[in-house]
Amino acid sequence: MTETKNQKIILTISAILIILMSVIAIKNIYFFKYSEENQDQDSDGKFLIENKFEEFDISKFNSAEDFILYVNENFEITEREEEIVYSPQELFEKKKGGKNDIAFFISKFLNEGNSFSAILRYFYFKENQKKIETVIIYRDYNKYNPDYLYFENDVIIMKEVEEVYESIFLTEEGRLGIEIKGFQVFFPNNLDLTPKKEWKSR
Repeated sequence: MTETKNQKIILTISAILIILMSVIAIKNIYFFKYSEENQDQDSDGKFLIENKFEEFDISKFNSAEDFILYVNENFEITEREEEIVYSPQELFEKKKGGKNDIAFFISKFLNEGNSFSAILRYFYFKENQKKIETVIIYRDYNKYNPDYLYFENDVIIMKEVEEVYESIFLTEEGRLGIEIKGFQVFFPNNLDLTPKKEWKSR
């Protein structure tokens, strides 16, 4: 009777040890998988990107959202309003620039691979003064709907829209309480974002 009881105890302990070992093994597998997937982030979740522009590679990011998160965390949006923008390398090294500078930088890198990006500038009137805003068009051809990016409270925000142009205009008008009068599109291959005299009407 005692021998049978001892055997049951041994079997119970063995079963518990097997369960514990299985749990530890599963945790280790998850840890290594998580570490591999997030090897470009530090303990705070911030992306670890090379300090040299020549080594900067957007393919390190899992998505456009990750790239925008990196820009928000590492670049300062200033009051600079120049329309001849910094080159991507200049901005990368300065780590700060105006909306136009940062829009060009983002558009340049998002315009790679299976995606398209351009800079959209539109104007409206506020208190009888002409105002110009800059946003970014982004189209990932693996997704059905396009996105656009805008600046709000010194942060870049990405928003999905139904279509390029009109959906963006309606969203911006609702967001800012304005009426957009005209627009121009700039591609990230020329540092000059100065609007031409003739604006495209909606």
